[in-house]
Amino acid sequence: MSYNEQRASIHQKLQAFDGQGFEGLALEIFRFQAAHNPLYGRYLSLLKVDVQAVASLAQIPYLPIQFFKNYTVKTGEWQEEAIFTSSGTTSETTSRHYVRDLDFYKRNTVHGFQQFYGNPADWLVLALLPSYLERTGSSLVVMAEHFIQLSKHPQSGFFLNNVEELVGLLKQVAQPLSLPLTPKGEPNPGNTKLNPTDNRGSDNLESVTRPLTQPLTPKGEPKLGNTKLNPTDNRGSDNLESVGSPLGIRGRITGNPSTLQSFNPSILLLSVSFALLDLAERHSLDLQQVTIMETGGMKGRRRELTRSELHEALKTAFNAPAIHSEYGMTELFSQAYSKGDGLFYPAPTLRASTREITDPLTPQQPGKTGILNLIDLANLDSCSFIATDDLGRVFPDGSFEVLGRADSSDVRGCNLMVADG
Repeated sequence: MSYNEQRASIHQKLQAFDGQGFEGLALEIFRFQAAHNPLYGRYLSLLKVDVQAVASLAQIPYLPIQFFKNYTVKTGEWQEEAIFTSSGTTSETTSRHYVRDLDFYKRNTVHGFQQFYGNPADWLVLALLPSYLERTGSSLVVMAEHFIQLSKHPQSGFFLNNVEELVGLLKQVAQPLSLPLTPKGEPNPGNTKLNPTDNRGSDNLESVTRPLTQPLTPKGEPKLGNTKLNPTDNRGSDNLESVGSPLGIRGRITGNPSTLQSFNPSILLLSVSFALLDLAERHSLDLQQVTIMETGGMKGRRRELTRSELHEALKTAFNAPAIHSEYGMTELFSQAYSKGDGLFYPAPTLRASTREITDPLTPQQPGKTGILNLIDLANLDSCSFIATDDLGRVFPDGSFEVLGRADSSDVRGCNLMVADG
């Protein structure tokens, strides 16, 4: 079978992959990449690996993640549509992940997200990602921008230098709207205002329950051609210009913050860790109705915290029941998510294992601390088998815990907290 035929066959299997038959597909991708990825093939040769004799996941060697910094990691010959780059200081060499099919990456992020949170189109997505938006090539920005574009809520968007607008929007949408009760404890539909100045009560119930995407005229009809938040805002329908990325990445924030497209949307605040701490220190917000998801990373702007320290500080500041986390990196097309218990659950195309700290070729026992190895089947056109620098533990149900960085690793941006103790 030719390279093109092999790739087409595997690519088809990856569409809406549900995790069933993971090992079989991983072995198929291993042999495909061993044959058509010159760098990985050379690495296997130096290890004296008999590719045809590899019959289980435990026998597959993992490419050190540092190779993404110093080499071009491609399976086959093709022209990239984009290049994802890692964050780092000017003195550091950054990782480069060449992307053959950007739409495939976007579809894969949606597929992974919806396994745990449902369709991103149903979410009001608020992305607070300074430092990511200020540079080019961030895979996280591409994912967030795609979720924003899919969102049915026109207030979804990026926030960079307009944090005050984010705060105003959060105050507007994050407060639960509950009906007052009658003396018998039943909802009182005849008096639904929260306060005398609230315009969402029974006098104007239609303005709450009717989907709105534009501001209204005095007659209550949608007002077309005026979707800007204020006269100086350049993000309305008149000017959807690019922000912070050569890929044309930007969110869209249109409409009036006081009008939501749904009565009670699911709200996702996706943010880098230091920006959440800044927000907590500067503003008093009750975000118990918001899914707060940190992507890690202090970017040298704050003292590194353990994940538990960070989450406790944010839960207290925002009155939040839990802080969610996203685990991803430049070198991956797939992500893992934690809903606040410290355990990450991978997307169907992703699987974690650990290796011994002192012997990179020896697998670690489940539940014991080692260094994470990752299989990302969606990395079909680069390398699916990556030896990371992250310390962690992997459990029998496939979940894993990230405990920090190996001592020799450089600090990077996506969920790399220093471990407790």
